[in-house]
Amino acid sequence: MSWNARYREAIESGHKVFADHPASSVVSALNTLQQATGKYGHQPCAVDVGAGEGRHSRELVRRGYKVVALEPAESIVEHARENGIDPETDSEIHWVAQDMRNYTPPEPIDLALLCFMHQREFLITEKIDHLDSWIAPGGWIIFVGHSRAQAGLDVGGPSNPACLWDPEELSEALTAHGYRIERAENVTRKDIEKKEHAHHKDASIDAIVIAQKPIQ
Repeated sequence: MSWNARYREAIESGHKVFADHPASSVVSALNTLQQATGKYGHQPCAVDVGAGEGRHSRELVRRGYKVVALEPAESIVEHARENGIDPETDSEIHWVAQDMRNYTPPEPIDLALLCFMHQREFLITEKIDHLDSWIAPGGWIIFVGHSRAQAGLDVGGPSNPACLWDPEELSEALTAHGYRIERAENVTRKDIEKKEHAHHKDASIDAIVIAQKPIQ
C-alpha cells in the first residue's frame, strides 16, 4: 500500500498512522541542536522532509521555527491544510505536497530535518548535494531514522538493511561536502513510533546525525 493510500485510509477511519508525540530520538537531536545554536537573531526556518502527519513539524514550531512540512502523500497534506489540529502551532506550518527530490525552498533555510524517511527509490547519501543547496551558510541538517544496527532484530521499520541508516556513512557523506559533525551515534528508543509496532520484542535503534554547513 502506498503512503498516500495508507494516510487516506487512516483519515477515513479517524485514526493516525504515527504516534501524536514526537519520537524521543528526534527530541534528543533537537535538544542537541538547541544547545549548539543558542538563540537565533531571527525566526529560523526549517523544512521537515517527509513530514507525515506533522508531529515533528509541530515540535519545531514549539521550539520557535517556522516550518515547511514537505510530504509527497497528497492525502495527508490536504487533510492537514483543511483541518487544523493544534492552534498553537499550525499557523506556523506551511504544507507542501512534493517529493524532496523535486523541491527547492524559496530562500535558504536554517534546518533540514529528515526523520524516519527511508526510501526504496533512492539512497539519501546520494541527495546530499540537493539538500545542501537548501541550507544557508551556518545552517544544519539532522538525520534521525532506523539504524542499520537494528537489522535482524524484532523491531519496526524497514527490514532491508539498504533502507536503514548508518551514522558513520551519513557522517562521511556530509563531511565530504564540508559539513562539521556535531553528533553521530546510534541510540536505543523504547517509545513506539507506530501502534502497529507495539508487538515487537526488541527496542528500536535509531541513527542520529547532526551536522552544520560551514559559514563560508
